[in-house]
Amino acid sequence: MAKAPAKLEERLSSYFQNFVEAENGCWLWLGKPNKTTGYGRVNLFGKCVQVHRLFYERHVGPIKIGEEIHHKCENRICVNPSYLVAVTRKVHVGESNSPPGINSRKAHCKKGHRYDLQTDSGRWCSICRREWGRKYYADVRRTKLIKGTKPGFYGHKGRPGYRGGSSPIVGV
Repeated sequence: MAKAPAKLEERLSSYFQNFVEAENGCWLWLGKPNKTTGYGRVNLFGKCVQVHRLFYERHVGPIKIGEEIHHKCENRICVNPSYLVAVTRKVHVGESNSPPGINSRKAHCKKGHRYDLQTDSGRWCSICRREWGRKYYADVRRTKLIKGTKPGFYGHKGRPGYRGGSSPIVGV
């Protein structure tokens, strides 16, 4: 049985009249938000739907495969179609104020060097990466001399293999 478009339009109009309040340009969803994501949601014909996606599709058009809806206002309960934009995941994360979004906009490392290497595990500046490699492989060479220690493990006052306690000899 197909869902009647008239019934859908009637339901959407009802949601807009009863659950949306305009404030500073945002259209705030007054219904219950999702506990984990914070986005407004509604049960539409037995299916839970995010309200901002519903309003975007109603006022702007369908959302293409591989796109997400980005809130320009950074307010998750806003359903104003003029504040909603369909973007790719990479753009969405890059424009957000989340830690990954903030880090993706950084151009320099903590020491002020420009990021110039891109790997699967992240971005690096070649100066710090080279320094890290030298320290790491120096640790590996040192620890090969001491059986049973791990690279980078140096106990009390830099003595390799020292694991604490009053004496390394048992019972003393």
